[in-house]
Amino acid sequence: MATRTPMPKKVSIVMILVLLAICAFGILMLTRMLRTDAVNATVSSTRWERVVEVESYQLVTASDWAANIPADATISSCSLEYRYDSDQPTEHSEEICGTPYTVDTGTGVGQVVQDCYYRVYEDYCRYEIMGWTAVDTLRLNGTDLNAVWPAASLTDTQRVGQATETYTIWFSAGGQNYDLRTTNYSLYQQAYPGSQWELEVNQLGAVTSASPAD
Repeated sequence: MATRTPMPKKVSIVMILVLLAICAFGILMLTRMLRTDAVNATVSSTRWERVVEVESYQLVTASDWAANIPADATISSCSLEYRYDSDQPTEHSEEICGTPYTVDTGTGVGQVVQDCYYRVYEDYCRYEIMGWTAVDTLRLNGTDLNAVWPAASLTDTQRVGQATETYTIWFSAGGQNYDLRTTNYSLYQQAYPGSQWELEVNQLGAVTSASPAD
């Protein structure tokens, strides 16, 4: 049996010192990035956007493992596909074995062994079922402080789905420009142009928090 040559002690110590230096440098950089500076800024402009999805109840096509498909779905096609590995053989499994190798039994006679596992395949199917699906996206935006939601004209088989809102505030301070994107409508409504704000800005120039100055 081949023996492994031990690593010289000096080399291992050098590697440990290098790893410690890399970790220390990483911690230092992370600490600097997390540090923020207080900045007094003025709101220069604003913008809002609100988006609403319209969903329709209709026949939809989807795919999933056969065991997960709802009972009221109509399956159109299936194929065996790899899903997971197992230590034990199961239906639709394939045995995979590695290269044989010899282990020392302690008796002076080596034993040839081989590590094996099983790749398990299961039916993955396409199916059809009635369900809600997005069919349209309504979008409104503006630069004032009074955001409104898009008006949806719905049929009997439609409903309002996911709704999202994004508000952007631009600031200026000492010749520098900053921006804050938020979903806090109450905060946005206070950002009238010319108002004074207190910002926390990280080392990458990103605003991490903002509030109107007292």
